[in-house]
Amino acid sequence: MSGASFETRPGLQAALKGAREAAYDILLCLTLDRLSRDLEHSAKVLKLLQFHDIELWTVHGGSQVSAMELGLRAILNSEMREQVRYRTREGTKP
Repeated sequence: MSGASFETRPGLQAALKGAREAAYDILLCLTLDRLSRDLEHSAKVLKLLQFHDIELWTVHGGSQVSAMELGLRAILNSEMREQVRYRTREGTKP
């Protein structure tokens, strides 16, 4: 499943549904690129979590993810996605 997708990711949608239902206090991600590689989607998720007073943590982060960290990582992840897309296209050319 593409990290560029938002609505079609069942795991992410289930996590967001749980946030809306106050099913948990902390959302733990392995890394932020597993959450999203799109700046708009990352901001949308963080905004929803903050609205419901849910903290976002990563496994190796050691502290709650701040809006600044999420924004910076989302920009870097978006760039990485574009690089992978470019290399994939170049690798499939005859």
